[in-house]
Order: sequence, then structure tokens, then C-alpha cells
Amino acid sequence: MNDYKEILKTLLLRYYSPQFAGSEAKAYHTTSQVLAMAQGVIPNEPIDQHDVYDVLQELGFTIELVQTPDDSLIYCWCMYKKALP
Repeated sequence: MNDYKEILKTLLLRYYSPQFAGSEAKAYHTTSQVLAMAQGVIPNEPIDQHDVYDVLQELGFTIELVQTPDDSLIYCWCMYKKALP
């Protein structure tokens, strides 16, 4: 399972940064949304939301309270999307 967590770290840091560093767009994702992004390449059995939470925390992504279009509030991971080359 640690191999899958390392793959997830590599993928996340390829496309997202935990800190603003220029022209990156701020994006908000829930833990389950990040897991869903990874399930295209990582089997869903050996990795779960707990693993995704651990990876996001280890990489330094922060949590912010976000207001949704229907005015409800939800905690999401703040991720800065990197510009693709």
C-alpha cells in the first residue's frame, strides 16, 4: 500500500501545489474527490480515504471552509493547480 501512496504523492505534486507560487489557480477538493481522481490508475481496494487524507496532510495541503453554490459549508483541501507545460 505504501507504493500506492507514493504514486499518489507523485501524481498530486505533478498537477497541484500545496502553496501558491505564481499563476496557479486555487481549487478545492474533498478527500473523496481526490480518491476518485486516483482510482483511474490506482486500484480502489488497497487505498482508501484514510490513505488519501494522510498523503494530503504529509504533502502540506491545507483545509479551508468553502461555501458551495447552495450556500452550505464544507471543509475541502486547498490545492493550487499547476500550469501544464
